[in-house]
Amino acid sequence: MAIGRNEPCPCGSGKKYKKCCANTDTPSIDQLVKKDIKEIVTRYLEHAEHKLKFDVEANQLKQQEWKKFSDIGVEDRDTQHSIFLTWYALILNREKWQDFLHSEQKNITRKRTKEAMKQLEHTKILIGSIDDLASDYIKLTNWTDNESVTLYQIDRLETEEDASSVLTIAAPYRDGWLSLPAPLIQPIPYETFESDLTEDFNQSGQPDRQAYADSHFFDMQLTMVLSYVEKEADQTHTEEQPQTEVANASDYAYQFDLDITMYNEALQHLAEFLDTDIDANEQHNLYYLIDIVADYLRDKQPNMRKPAACAAAVINNMKDLDTNQTLQLTQKELGERFSVSPNTISRLTKDMEETVYAYVQANPDRFPASPQQVGGAS
Repeated sequence: MAIGRNEPCPCGSGKKYKKCCANTDTPSIDQLVKKDIKEIVTRYLEHAEHKLKFDVEANQLKQQEWKKFSDIGVEDRDTQHSIFLTWYALILNREKWQDFLHSEQKNITRKRTKEAMKQLEHTKILIGSIDDLASDYIKLTNWTDNESVTLYQIDRLETEEDASSVLTIAAPYRDGWLSLPAPLIQPIPYETFESDLTEDFNQSGQPDRQAYADSHFFDMQLTMVLSYVEKEADQTHTEEQPQTEVANASDYAYQFDLDITMYNEALQHLAEFLDTDIDANEQHNLYYLIDIVADYLRDKQPNMRKPAACAAAVINNMKDLDTNQTLQLTQKELGERFSVSPNTISRLTKDMEETVYAYVQANPDRFPASPQQVGGAS
């Protein structure tokens, strides 16, 4: 039905249609509602990321889940963090997502967006084979109930010809569902992926596939990433492309490329210590120190005046768990080595303990000693 030029604009602006969306260059109401929803989801994920920094139990869980990526050779921490945050915010804390939506209602003026928000809290995991893929929607057969559904996108998709599997968290929207985070789309033969899913479900003891998907969302993402990594590795092997190895600790530290310059300097101070002060045969075994400092800087985001102090603090924290006795320096010796005061090392050692403890807990094979030994004595 056509909209009269003097009628209220359906976008909810309060203006007449002729002075608002009648202009063909104006975004459609659907685009405006999606833009509103994207801003709401972004605000919630930022809120959840802030809460995550102070959630000790969740950070320990994060280290355990990140280890799964390390075990399959995936060291892209940005990808790992994005996947964990999505799972943490929209699955593990679904009730907080619902509370957040209720609190956001008062900030929304567009009528259509308010109507859409009533459905956003009813989230559902969609996973299945791609039947049709366009720039703004995906037609898929959902694995949990074998139904054919339309999955709309907030942002336009960069389509791939060989894309065959999709996984996301979605909410009811129009005649289908709306993907809240960007969907994970992989060129994995769906038959293989479905077989793995079904086998895991049959062994899980879950009452139905949807319950399984809710409780295994992170692992399903991990399976998709692993399948993609294996596919890329096969292609690399086929093309006989030589792989670049990390030559030293400095090269290893450069891979992190943190957002703050002084944080990268902290990693380089530690890398320089490993390259110059540690025997070449032992250096590789101590690269985990760089991992710990990177985790600490990402999670705590400390104000920093002396980047070298981070290197001294992680060594001080880990020396009691150093079975090879390569890190046996006193706080005084560490202070002289890194040109920082013993008091600064002591304070930063304490601040870093939580991150160190979580890392040790997540890597029991590497640290057979008790994690209670974390924290160096002077």
